Amino acid sequence: MEDNQKKLNKLRDEMTAVNEDIINHLNHFFSISNKIGIIKDKMGLPHFDPVRESEMLKDVLMKTRGPMPAEDMQRVFMEIFKVSVKEMGAGTRQKLKVSRHKGKDGKVINVGGVVIGNGIPVLIGGPCAVEYPEQVLKTATYLKNMGIRLLRGGAFKPRTSPYNFQGLGEEGLKILKEVATSLDMRVVTEVMSSEDIPLIEKYADILQVGTRNMFNYSLLKQIGKSRKPVLLKRGFMATIEEFILAAEYIYNGGNEEIILCERGIRTFETQTPFPF
Repeated sequence: MEDNQKKLNKLRDEMTAVNEDIINHLNHFFSISNKIGIIKDKMGLPHFDPVRESEMLKDVLMKTRGPMPAEDMQRVFMEIFKVSVKEMGAGTRQKLKVSRHKGKDGKVINVGGVVIGNGIPVLIGGPCAVEYPEQVLKTATYLKNMGIRLLRGGAFKPRTSPYNFQGLGEEGLKILKEVATSLDMRVVTEVMSSEDIPLIEKYADILQVGTRNMFNYSLLKQIGKSRKPVLLKRGFMATIEEFILAAEYIYNGGNEEIILCERGIRTFETQTPFPF
């Protein structure tokens, strides 16, 4: 009985020592992981890399020799990877400038008398694409009578098919501006490329970055140099973290007037492409 107790105590001591080794190795793992997260932020890459994780899990399965079952070993490492990605994000969020964390005041944006961010809902409306003056005037008049003062319309339109109508360009911008001015409204329109920014700034009060361009970091950097407010739409496959980091690109360019526009994202549903 006494011998068994000594063996038990010895094994417990060994386990305590192993626990300390695991703790040290995990802290080393997370130290490396956080450094990777910092580099990925600079490169504009998402923290989670499913291909890399799959490769590491395969490597774990190949190298494990038991007695712990391979599937349990894999499950443990999956949890480690998950916490690692979460920790990367936590480190990044602490440094974010685009935030409404406790202690940070909410941003209020005044667009020619239309105030956004003060707790009162603001509606934006208008045609998807500007086609002709009467269309915009009729729509804008209806919106204005409802109390809506932000007129949205596309002069440059991103289309899935290259053969569909791509917008009127500057002529569309002129129509928007003329109608908005006549009704004391403000213009919101999408920027498709960096080259168009100076032209659009002449007509628009808010520059919109569409969902397809949320990951267009070169455009975000350039639009960050503008002093016009920016409406940033969430990408249709973007995480919240990626959405916020896209806004950081604009902020780091010097533009703090950022409006985040949530939207539906693509899921397994095939009938409705972007359900909330």
